[in-house]
Amino acid sequence: MRVSIAQLFAYPRHRIRWMIRKASHSSDLLLLPEAFSSGFQFRKLEQTIEENRFILDIMQENAREYSIAVAGSLFLRDPLSGKIFNQGIFIDRSGEIIHRYAKQNIISVLQEDQYIQPGTPGSVFLFEGIRMGMAICYDLRFPEVFREYTRQNADLFLLPMQWPSIRLENYMLLARARALENQTMLVTANSLQGESGGNSMIVNARGDIITNLKKKTTISSFTLDFNEQNHYRKEFPARKEFLDRNSG
Repeated sequence: MRVSIAQLFAYPRHRIRWMIRKASHSSDLLLLPEAFSSGFQFRKLEQTIEENRFILDIMQENAREYSIAVAGSLFLRDPLSGKIFNQGIFIDRSGEIIHRYAKQNIISVLQEDQYIQPGTPGSVFLFEGIRMGMAICYDLRFPEVFREYTRQNADLFLLPMQWPSIRLENYMLLARARALENQTMLVTANSLQGESGGNSMIVNARGDIITNLKKKTTISSFTLDFNEQNHYRKEFPARKEFLDRNSG
C-alpha cells in the first residue's frame, strides 16, 4: 500500500481537489492533518462546522473521481446528539465514509475541552485488506488508545496531527513508543499551520522512524511494507504474547 502525507501551511477549500488529485497519481490513501480545514479557531467554530459540511462533500466527490482513499479530521456536529466532535473521517475510493472516529482525549491547554466533546474508544476498520485504527494528535499520549486497537488486531495506526513545535521531542518519542510497544506501523500527518511543527512521520513496527518530512511543505508518497511487519512480529512475538493474555 502507498500512502501520501499532506504537510502544508494552509488548506483552503480550493486546494482540496488539487491535493487529492496530486496524491492519486502515486498513492492509495491521502492522510491530512488534524482540523486541516481550520486549525483551532474556536471563536469561529459555528462557521467552521458549516463550512466543513461542504468540505466533506468535496472530499467525497474527489475521492470518488480520482479513486483514492482520503482521511483527516474536521470539527463536525453530530446530527443526532447535537454535540460537536473533533472527528476523524476515512473516505474510501468510492467516496463513501467507511469510518468515523471522535477524538477521545481532548486537550485542555488549547481550550478544546470548552468546545468539543470527547469521543468513545475507537474500533478497527478494514481498507483493502489492512486493519486500521485512527487516533488524533493528543491521543498519542494515551497508550490505552493504541492497546485497544492492538486487541482488535490493527495493522496500521493513522494519526492526523496539530502537534506544536515546542513539544516535538515528546511527539517523536511517543510516536516511536506507540509503534514499538504494539509492533504496528504508525503514520502521522502533522500540520505546519500556526505553531504546529510539521515533522510528519512514518514509524515502523520496530519503532524506527523511516520517514520524517521535517519542515518541508509537501505532499509525499511512501510504500508501507506489511510483509516486513509480519515477519518482525513472528521473529519477536511480543505483540502475540500480549494478545494471548488480553484478547477476548
